[in-house]
Amino acid sequence: MSNDKVSDDKVSEDKLQAYPSSVGIFYDESKAARDVMDQLLIRFRTNTTAVLALATGAATFFGFSNSPKGWFYLLSLVCYALAAVLAAAIYWPKPWRVNVAYDVEKTLSKSPPTTSMKLRWDLALGHQQAIAESLKLVGGWRGQATKFRILVLATSLVVIFAGVNSYLGSKHPATTPPTHIVIDPTHIVTDPIHITTDPSHIVMDPTHIDIGKAAQ
Repeated sequence: MSNDKVSDDKVSEDKLQAYPSSVGIFYDESKAARDVMDQLLIRFRTNTTAVLALATGAATFFGFSNSPKGWFYLLSLVCYALAAVLAAAIYWPKPWRVNVAYDVEKTLSKSPPTTSMKLRWDLALGHQQAIAESLKLVGGWRGQATKFRILVLATSLVVIFAGVNSYLGSKHPATTPPTHIVIDPTHIVTDPIHITTDPSHIVMDPTHIDIGKAAQ
């Protein structure tokens, strides 16, 4: 943030020759244009968060997949690292004029007091300079717009390279060596059943029949 003075473009009330309504229009348009530039810088950072989240999700998804990891996956990780660096560069604090009325209190305390037309004129010039500084932040090959474009490209390459890696892995699956199973023959010893049958010893006591009694 910057509060640098903009007195180089200011003119004294005696030299200011303009209609109050014209100065009001100049102030309103300058302030509106400055608001647009401020919102643009804020949106660059907000969109950077969304794009980096997309790159992070893609890298995480393909990283935990079961597909073989080859050179294309390594390239996707390099692109993700580039995206992270660009996001940090976009979020890095930059000089940004936010307060063009920093010296109004000092101006109003002087005698004779400043007219409202002169005050609007000075504030409008402050907004114009803030717009010029914001354009420098956005434009140029090192500006926020260029960094954001490269960020989007790097995020796209993360998805493309990781997707190509998964596709090639599905076409050429990794060769899994056959499972080597060693079965130790079961050692079974069957001892023949030894059965000893002792012949039944049957003792039959002869039947004692008393013939004499029978004859009688």
